[in-house]
Amino acid sequence: MEVTYKTSPEHEKCIDHLFRCFYEQSRNGERWCPHLSLAYDNEDRPIAPQEYLEDLVKQFPTLYTLRRVESLSLWNLNGTMDQWSFVDRIRLPISTSPFRPTT
Repeated sequence: MEVTYKTSPEHEKCIDHLFRCFYEQSRNGERWCPHLSLAYDNEDRPIAPQEYLEDLVKQFPTLYTLRRVESLSLWNLNGTMDQWSFVDRIRLPISTSPFRPTT
C-alpha cells in the first residue's frame, strides 16, 4: 500500500534540492519520489490477501504487540534488491507512546 500526499511548490523545491544532493545534477522536471518504506512484500508471494495476514498474526501473535520505533535506516536502492546498500541510520528519541500495527 502506498500513501502519497499532494505536492506544493515548496515541496517541489525541497525535492529538487534533495535530488541535487543525491545525484549532483538537476532533475529537469523528471518525476522523482523519495519515500519511506516501512515494509516490503515478499517477492515470492504477491500482495498477501487479508486472510493470510490474519493467519500470520494468529500464528505469530507478537506481530500485533506494541512496538517502539528506535531508528530509521536509509538505503541506496539503485540496482536490483541484492545490490541495495545501507547508507545511514537515524536514531529517534525514545518515545513514551508506542506504535501499534493495525490490520
